[in-house]
Amino acid sequence: MPQDFDCPTGKCGNEPDCRSVTVGDPISPSSALHTERNRCNRCPSTPPIPVYYDKPGRLWGTRRVLLHWTDNEGNLWEPDNAVTAWWFHDDPLPGFRDNENMTFRVSIVASGGRGGWQCRYQNGTLDDTSSAMGTYDYAPAGSASHVSMDVTPHNSNSAYVGGLTQQY
Repeated sequence: MPQDFDCPTGKCGNEPDCRSVTVGDPISPSSALHTERNRCNRCPSTPPIPVYYDKPGRLWGTRRVLLHWTDNEGNLWEPDNAVTAWWFHDDPLPGFRDNENMTFRVSIVASGGRGGWQCRYQNGTLDDTSSAMGTYDYAPAGSASHVSMDVTPHNSNSAYVGGLTQQY
């Protein structure tokens, strides 16, 4: 198991230990692995862009269908679950979110490798400092490991060090 690290300013110069965490490792709510998890977070400085395609109709015309969201590196993004994003990230209520006011999670990293990035945008600006900021996920959303590594520690301690997310 990796050792906790302590880098409250985000300027320690070393690769953060959070990158050595593997799915199933215990994450203490009071540890730096929890509170400084955004040392492993990466977010586009502006919200991912929706990509649409025109789907031919059965009888006539076409309709515009959302394919996915992407960023300037070619990563693919999806909205965080509407209910949990409302609860954990103060997103607008389901049905009222839009591209400028929503929490996203990376679904495919274009260069390969693990993502875990979660990014909250408010009025088109990345939120990396409020109590509702997006937080790096150690385990895939929806898994039992996500609950034990990400959700349960958050429920015990929702205080994170802000300003650690790498923006591109």
